[in-house]
Amino acid sequence: MKRILNKIHRTVAVLIIVMGIAFIILWALGIVTVVRGRGNSMEPNLSAGEMYLQVKTKPEKIKRGDIVGAILEDGTRVTKRVIGLPREKVLIGHSIIWVDEDWIEEPYLEYPGWNDFGDYDIELTLKDGEFYLMGDNRRGGTWCGIVTGEQIFGKVFGK
Repeated sequence: MKRILNKIHRTVAVLIIVMGIAFIILWALGIVTVVRGRGNSMEPNLSAGEMYLQVKTKPEKIKRGDIVGAILEDGTRVTKRVIGLPREKVLIGHSIIWVDEDWIEEPYLEYPGWNDFGDYDIELTLKDGEFYLMGDNRRGGTWCGIVTGEQIFGKVFGK
């Protein structure tokens, strides 16, 4: 029995070392980035000070509902949720989001009816390569807007 436990411990130790080395290689290549959350724009799903991983992702692999990191034109880094995909028509009004005339459910939001403080009407059609991003804390008045696939540097992973 002791022999089996020793073998299990060795196997687990080797796996941990291999995973650590793999992570270091992925980090050194820029494929994985460790990010510390700032601000409250993604609460309650991501909080200020919380650490999470972002994995480099090709724009064509991004789906609605993914949380992504992007670099805005002024150099600001943001972490937001993907609402609209390339070539989609996005309409936002009275706390509801429609994409190509289909209502989008958002089970990740803490407060349904997030737009109780007035109109927030947006109507736009995204071009090829454009994504519409929003924070999850819609009551916080956080940045939302259009970014290109080139501005997106990764999907949040490990949260």
